[in-house]
Amino acid sequence: MSRLRIARLLSLTLTLGAFLPTVTPAQTLPYRLGQWNADSLGNQRVVLHVDSTLNLTAVRVQIPWRRRDPAPESKRVIITDALGNRVTQVVAFTIRGDSGDIAFRPRAGMGDYFVYYLPYVGSVRSNYPKISYPTPDSTSEPEWIRDVHVRRDWLPLAEVVAFESADSMSLLWPMEVTATPAEVAARRAAARGAPFVVFPEDRTRAIKMTDALPQRWIGSAAPTSVTGTAERDEYFSFQLGVWALTSLDSVRVRFSGLRGPAARVIAAS
Repeated sequence: MSRLRIARLLSLTLTLGAFLPTVTPAQTLPYRLGQWNADSLGNQRVVLHVDSTLNLTAVRVQIPWRRRDPAPESKRVIITDALGNRVTQVVAFTIRGDSGDIAFRPRAGMGDYFVYYLPYVGSVRSNYPKISYPTPDSTSEPEWIRDVHVRRDWLPLAEVVAFESADSMSLLWPMEVTATPAEVAARRAAARGAPFVVFPEDRTRAIKMTDALPQRWIGSAAPTSVTGTAERDEYFSFQLGVWALTSLDSVRVRFSGLRGPAARVIAAS
């Protein structure tokens, strides 16, 4: 994917327009804060619900997690019940950046379960955190794994309820939740050969990804302008994310004058 080139500009009261063609809106699930020990399970998890009173040997869940981390298939996935007990019978059919397809045996029956998909070794609670991500492991019985693969298309489905982060610093929404490859392709097609697409953002939503588009920038809800009012003597900052669809040697920004109440104007110069 083309890299995003980021420019932060200073102004006062402003309204900024941008070229943003419309594509199909993406569906979203809640992103919220949870409480658990991140140093043992990682700082991201998915909340699932198994809504069945049957004595289930396996359920399947398809998680649209829209991850930005590289090589997600090389990282361990841990599933627990609501009391924190690890589910020992788990098999991953497919693990990709946009989604995961997983089956597990709901040991506690009907209720909530948690999928921790970025457990790490080390600690982030130091001035110079050093962490690594364990590779996938397996505690599943071979006979159960074979049976689940045979019954894959007929397994009952668990419901994805929400995505949770362990603290506000690791909250992913909205700027670290990625668009899927299909959504990116649709956005590129909608640009109709334009050399780049500009995404304006308010200063409260820092642009963090330079190798992926946020889901927020896909669909009819994508930002098309930034509007704000600055206090006297305040430097009012905003952002322009420039998605290069072809090789760009440079980007030039041209400003018009700022127009305020009573037809007052601050000239562009």
